[in-house]
Amino acid sequence: MKTYGEHLAFVRGEIDRLGGPPLGLSFRSFLEAMARSTEEGDDACRVFAVTLHWPPLSEPLRMEVCCRLACAEEWLEYCDWQDVPEDETGSALLESLLIDYWRDVGQWNWFEKTVLPKFLK
Repeated sequence: MKTYGEHLAFVRGEIDRLGGPPLGLSFRSFLEAMARSTEEGDDACRVFAVTLHWPPLSEPLRMEVCCRLACAEEWLEYCDWQDVPEDETGSALLESLLIDYWRDVGQWNWFEKTVLPKFLK
């Protein structure tokens, strides 16, 4: 049985791969992309969860996906010692974290706890 923490290296690798330059966004576009949830983002995450390949991503969508991955990383770190249920495959876990958790509570919890303090310093 795996723990949630054993998935951290994979998620961090995706953040590094997708989050590299260039992120050609204006400041306003950057802020908007960090705090949004789109159907297009959900669709991209579904494709990735099944194929482990990202579909073509526009710059704002790439930023949104990176935020979703960063939120998933934080959740995995928080739950790192807990066992992953056997019926929760890698694909199901990815989809759940990148879409369901992000939309339910993760987006705003992550944004408020991780992003806002950096802008309010």
